[in-house]
Amino acid sequence: MTPADLAALDTAVAQSPRAVGVPAANWNWKAVRRSVVDQPGKQRKRSRCFRALHRLGVVVKRPKKRLLKANAVKRAQFMRDYAHLQREAEISGA
Repeated sequence: MTPADLAALDTAVAQSPRAVGVPAANWNWKAVRRSVVDQPGKQRKRSRCFRALHRLGVVVKRPKKRLLKANAVKRAQFMRDYAHLQREAEISGA
């Protein structure tokens, strides 16, 4: 990625993916590739997208699989709380 591409991605990552026209909930390698693919003549592999996010200080995290083994009631409550927090974050621009 060129320094100009990295600067543009840095500006984009400061916002939600949807705000810059990428249909994704969070910034991950697929969202980065989607934002770069929209530029003619450019296509990035998964590893390049991960490296670009890493250079910008973005950490991609996944929920642990142990959540699937949790109590069903607690899991449902967590999922409701998490969805609420994500909506609040999108509204506030966090």
